[in-house]
Formats: sequence, C-alpha cells, structure tokens
Amino acid sequence: MTIAGDWYNQFGSHLQLAVDPSGSVSGAYTSGTGHVVGRFDLAGRCRPADRPEQGSAIGWTVAWHNQETDEGSVTSWSGQYFEQDQRITAMWLLTRPAPAADAWEATMVGQDVFTRAHPTA
Repeated sequence: MTIAGDWYNQFGSHLQLAVDPSGSVSGAYTSGTGHVVGRFDLAGRCRPADRPEQGSAIGWTVAWHNQETDEGSVTSWSGQYFEQDQRITAMWLLTRPAPAADAWEATMVGQDVFTRAHPTA
C-alpha cells in the first residue's frame, strides 16, 4: 500500500496525501483541534526507506490560512511512514507570530500518530 490517501491522528485531524514519482507531497489538512475552520493546503517531501523494516521519511507543512481564517501561523511535521502497520509517526513544530522579545515562546512542539482508521469519539 502507498502513503497516498486519507489519514487520521489521535485527535481526529484529517490528513489527505498525494505523492508524485519524484517524492513531492501535496494534499490537505483539516484540524480536529483548536479553532481553525476548513481545509488547509499542505506541501512536503517523502523518501522511500532503503529496507522494508525501516520507515520512509516524510515531512509536510501547513500555513494556517484559507478562505475562512488566517491564524498567521505555520506547522511543520517530520516523521516516518511505516508501511507494514500503516502508520505515520511525526513530530510537529507550530510557530505563531510573536514580538521579538517573546520569540522564545512562539514555537510549540508535539507528536502525532496517523492511521487509516478514523478515531471513535
């Protein structure tokens, strides 16, 4: 199975991925948390694993701006796709606007696990 398609994280966020033969990733992200509304475009890259037991490297970025909202922030995910159990594990960095004096607190970090199954309530 390929990494392309629909993915859901533990909070109900929906990740839609398409991958071209060169490894470019495109798609859309719909957040299951926070106060953003609607779908947001994403762009990234992936690199297939050299061996079947390894995860394939993947990264993508979402700018939280669409026709309904503009948060002025950006989130980037970097992680691995494990084909054998159809899972993407990724760390994320969300950076929001802040004055220079408060730049130290402008970036948050976390982790997501994406699977093919939509989470239950």
